Amino acid sequence: MNAIAVSVVIPALNEESCISRCLTSVLDQDYPRERMEVVVVDNGSTDATASVAHQFPVIVVEEVRRGVARARNAGILAASGEIIAFIDADCIAKQDWLRKLLLDSDDLVIDCFVGDILPMPKGGLISDFIHDRHLISQKALLSSIPPVAAGANIAYRKSVFEGIGYYDEKFTEGEDGDLFWRFVKSNRFQYRFQGEAVVFHPHPSSLSVLLRRSCLEGRGLAQFRLKHRDDIPEYMTSLLRYAVVLMSALGGCVKYPISVCRERKNGRSPARSFAYPFLDKAHSISLIAGVLFELARARRHRKEQN
Repeated sequence: MNAIAVSVVIPALNEESCISRCLTSVLDQDYPRERMEVVVVDNGSTDATASVAHQFPVIVVEEVRRGVARARNAGILAASGEIIAFIDADCIAKQDWLRKLLLDSDDLVIDCFVGDILPMPKGGLISDFIHDRHLISQKALLSSIPPVAAGANIAYRKSVFEGIGYYDEKFTEGEDGDLFWRFVKSNRFQYRFQGEAVVFHPHPSSLSVLLRRSCLEGRGLAQFRLKHRDDIPEYMTSLLRYAVVLMSALGGCVKYPISVCRERKNGRSPARSFAYPFLDKAHSISLIAGVLFELARARRHRKEQN
């Protein structure tokens, strides 16, 4: 059977330093070139992202309204493929990524294809921590309750967007999880995890970037839970509960020596045995702080409206 027509959408904001390697990896796919188009959405970049993208045989779309959800939606509207595949501009795709992601795409029962996300080689200790703790893992996300999936490696049939709508542009983070949960919740579609379809993602390599990403993740998590509060326990949107959880996490720092010993018993190297428990706490505290910030912001907004 002929390969299905696919559009690869790449949202990009100030990605001048890495968009070239991403596009090179996408255009080097062992997928029939005549059945693939690449759409780069410049999301209001102030650097040379658009200029670099124009050097490649791709479609470049401008979406000056900042926000990855807006950029993804602009890419969907510009795409002509039957399937829309997404990859982030800072990622690199394996040469067989697209072919393996869309394996058995002729099975019309499957409407979403989820690929795996691995760290870039030699990313350093913090990158290894993120991978070892499954903080950026499609398997872990798909196993969560409710299940979600990351937009750095995923493909939907275009008909899905006609059925459930587009990415929610109110989300500052976590728009991909929101769309996937709406996809699952509709009970109209099915997805398949394609574990051999791999993209490499540059996990944070510094503590400051990890903390910032964790806080943003927390904000997105709160936005998701507030929107889908009917699908989750009420306590998951409780501002008071998360204030208590934050205090508990801070108090738990006294158990750091015990955590170090546990890591050593599990075979970690001395460096990782000391670093991982610290990073566990730093990540969780930043995540909870992001949740608290967003829950408090939402409460203020409701009061102002009343």
